[in-house]
Amino acid sequence: MEIKQIKVLIDVKHHATRFGFCYGFSSGLNIITGQNSSGKSTIVSCIYYCLGMEQLLGGNRSLVLDKSLFEEFEYDNNTLQVTNSYAELIIKNETREATLKRYIKSFNNESCNKIIVIENGSTSSYYLHSGGDHDRPEGFYNWLTLFLGITLPTVHEDALDQGKSLYLQNVFPCALIEQTKGWSDFFAQMPNFGIKDAKQKLVEFLLQLESLDNEIRKDILLQREKNIKDEWGMRYTKISERATSQGFSLRGIYPDLIKNDLKGVSLSSLSVISEEKRDWIDLKDYISNLVGERSDILKKIKNEENSNTPDNIKNSQLKLQSEITLLNRQLRAINNEKIKEQRKIDGYLEEIKKIDIEIERLDSAIKLDRFMPDAEDLILCPVCDHELDVESRLKIDSSKVSLKDSIS
Repeated sequence: MEIKQIKVLIDVKHHATRFGFCYGFSSGLNIITGQNSSGKSTIVSCIYYCLGMEQLLGGNRSLVLDKSLFEEFEYDNNTLQVTNSYAELIIKNETREATLKRYIKSFNNESCNKIIVIENGSTSSYYLHSGGDHDRPEGFYNWLTLFLGITLPTVHEDALDQGKSLYLQNVFPCALIEQTKGWSDFFAQMPNFGIKDAKQKLVEFLLQLESLDNEIRKDILLQREKNIKDEWGMRYTKISERATSQGFSLRGIYPDLIKNDLKGVSLSSLSVISEEKRDWIDLKDYISNLVGERSDILKKIKNEENSNTPDNIKNSQLKLQSEITLLNRQLRAINNEKIKEQRKIDGYLEEIKKIDIEIERLDSAIKLDRFMPDAEDLILCPVCDHELDVESRLKIDSSKVSLKDSIS
């Protein structure tokens, strides 16, 4: 692939002038020179950005591109606000040439994860940084792979999904050297995407070594082994839990597949401990014992049915009737006793009611007595001077009960 030109156009707020830059490249060695902070890194980062390779620089747009491309920059001592910006990259291979356009900031909310490809006068849009961007026809990395004319090695797993062993982001670090970390490690910024030994596989792919195919086959076999072990463990756990819930134990095999052999698996069985808790009974013998117990129970039921002759049934019926008559007689006696006791209770309640009335009457008399003059000190009549106490005159001794004592 040959890079022909990189161009950036920037629109700013309240300014009619369109800002940006445009640099062309020729075949062979191209050197970009300039003072510090003059924009050399910005040119390179825009090339990465148009190719969808900003991950190789360590991040997304805000980390890779200078803020002058999407936020603001200084011009003639004024701070200009960016409203719209995009980058265009012209690339070429032996037979094709295409222009890649990608928005950096869009005033009409154009997606930055979309690259517009202009080729032979036709325009197509492709997405990136989303599922399927390497495999689907609408994915940008799929289009770029076809444009470059390369075939990336793939790994087909036993699982239903199908994943690529290498992605374009794994291959491009060989051609694009990051300026800070790239000189100490060519693959410093290469993402692995969960690929085992990604750097080793990249070198083997570039050198067309057969070891890459062997590694891929090895990965496939290891994945199959893992799937088989996982399936074994899952089924063992399921069978063991179901057996345990019914009082059985899975004997002769182990949850770790490696510890099992064909002989042990063939002799394995579901067993239950005997009632004496001394021996293990396998499922076959346990079922046989249950069948025997069932036969004995059926025979017993049949014998009981045969013993129920008409005479036996009649005698049982007479016995039951006699017992019912006796129970009815006892029930009537109990009801009579209940009636007598209830009458006693009713009498007690009536007496209690009378006593309560008497207590209320005496209590009222006590309250009235408090308001009457104390006549105990009047011995002689205040009019005729005769003795008022009859008992004193008749020489009679008597003990009086007070109202309070009556209540108590």
